[in-house]
Amino acid sequence: MTTTIEATNFSLTDDTKLAIEEKLQKAMRGTRPTALHVVLTRSTHHNKGGVYECEVHVHLPKKILKAEITDGEDIITSIHQAGKKLERQLEKYKAKRTQA
Repeated sequence: MTTTIEATNFSLTDDTKLAIEEKLQKAMRGTRPTALHVVLTRSTHHNKGGVYECEVHVHLPKKILKAEITDGEDIITSIHQAGKKLERQLEKYKAKRTQA
């Protein structure tokens, strides 16, 4: 599995990388994605409020799942919210795969 992490308009710290790895490993249990692409962005349009965005693209056999948060208060919260969305999508994906 190839993992790509991009950060725009802020520096990517070790804590942020660790939070991404922990949350996505938890969400990925029982699946074998071929690629994982994470895009983290800090909006320069707003100065306060939801200025952080997190996009996660998971490439699975015959399917690409996407979780996107566009109004996060901080980057860690955005990562956790995207991880929760991804967990729900993966559960639906697993359920369909076991039925077929």
